[in-house]
Amino acid sequence: MSQQHDDGTNMDRCASIQACIRGNLEEFFEHLDGADTSDLYQRILNEVEQPLLELTLQQCGGNQSRAAKMLGINRNTLKKKIDQHQIKSRAK
Repeated sequence: MSQQHDDGTNMDRCASIQACIRGNLEEFFEHLDGADTSDLYQRILNEVEQPLLELTLQQCGGNQSRAAKMLGINRNTLKKKIDQHQIKSRAK
């Protein structure tokens, strides 16, 4: 049995980010069980983008300029995405 984080996610390490995402997508499709869905591409991107932004900001102590540089995006783009996802940007 695998251990889980407080948020219910699996604590077992994946071989790569891609492997983790693949496993989660496989599980998602199993639960979907043939049900109709739409806008899946945008939904998945949003699901991945928010924790990426949150954790990068956390890693950078809330410094948006450093986070934008780490992500390889413009600071204004980062700010727009922070607002879009209603992320609270704060220092550690």
